[in-house]
Amino acid sequence: MNEIHDYTELVEIPDLNHEQSPQSLCVVPKQAPYSRTQKSSSSKAIVSDNMQTKSSSLFQLEKQKSAERLKLLDTLMENERKTLQLYQEKIELTSKLIQN
Repeated sequence: MNEIHDYTELVEIPDLNHEQSPQSLCVVPKQAPYSRTQKSSSSKAIVSDNMQTKSSSLFQLEKQKSAERLKLLDTLMENERKTLQLYQEKIELTSKLIQN
């Protein structure tokens, strides 16, 4: 039971709902002094945030590259379509030339 008291404390808080009892007691966690483990977990959180930021940046970069590749493929397909159209016109003209 003493372990609970080592980690909690009673704090008086104002009771806004009742005018007769201006303060109430509440059990809250004790504020631990800044320790090495807190610094370590804080550093881990920062590293985690940095990794998420880098991951997000890499994802955005890959997304941008994919969009650029799609645009290049669209351009390539359009050029191929135009090339085929030119070949078809050449065949038609050659066919007309042979007939005459």
